[in-house]
Amino acid sequence: MTMKRVVVVGNGRMAQACVDILLRSPTAALSLVVAEPRADMAQQRLASFCARASVPLLQPSGTVNAKDVVAAITATSPDLIFSIDNFQIFGRALLRVAHDGCINFHNGPIERYRGVNVPSWAIFNDEKEHGISWHYMEPRVDAGALAAEQRFALTGRETALSLTLECIRVGLSTFEDNLPRILAGERTAAPRAPAALNYRRADLPDEGILDLRSSAAHIGRLLRATDFRPFPNPFTYARLRCPRGDLLVNEAHALEPADGHAPGEIVRADTELIVACADRLLAVAAAMLQPDEAMSIAEAVGRLELRAGQRLI
Repeated sequence: MTMKRVVVVGNGRMAQACVDILLRSPTAALSLVVAEPRADMAQQRLASFCARASVPLLQPSGTVNAKDVVAAITATSPDLIFSIDNFQIFGRALLRVAHDGCINFHNGPIERYRGVNVPSWAIFNDEKEHGISWHYMEPRVDAGALAAEQRFALTGRETALSLTLECIRVGLSTFEDNLPRILAGERTAAPRAPAALNYRRADLPDEGILDLRSSAAHIGRLLRATDFRPFPNPFTYARLRCPRGDLLVNEAHALEPADGHAPGEIVRADTELIVACADRLLAVAAAMLQPDEAMSIAEAVGRLELRAGQRLI
């Protein structure tokens, strides 16, 4: 039975779970874990896990492409490097280290979606299915042959958080199911996707602005695509432009048709905030003036001096 020397670069609960899967594999020899730096407690949790499992751990303070980090990985003579919940792009030097290549987890179907914030974009674009990809890495980001992939149907009720968590769940099961085949060196042809969507960090759905000239369904997709509650929002909030400042809207419910009310008209502004969009009335159910600053609708209405009959367009 041929053993493959493996290095994991990444952080978070998914990287930790994959490390555990690798430790139980009869054909994987996990030689090093490199904890990509994070500002939260993820690195400490991964360090504690590696200490309990007696797995060598490297905790660089900066980029994973630093010469000393690449040298430490090279010293293990890895056959494979897995990039898991890793927010840094591998440089050419690091990509050349592993004999059999580097494999990255991508939380979308790579032939359709590339770049960042993919679950949010899939929701906003009203996709009927989504998926995850494990793919070999090349200097061009989100390219290379597929090591494994899995598709799943969407219900139309997903939020950015729930779909991200589902991608992790499916990604872990796909990793475990396909690990023997991956370690054996099997791969598929590089996906051909000339029309693949490629999203950068600066790209925002509707520029992050809640446009009341849109339909209730469109606005609902924007709200779900930017809903990471109860965790901090790493993407963007849907901002409702008001004369005295932006209202960050987390949740709104469609009501009856907006007959007789122009898009952007405030229908009620007291303990409730009801506004008209292109086709229906919307009741704002959760909103803030500043990120993670919880407040009642009545307080937000008062501080922004909103009133019935006012137009927000």
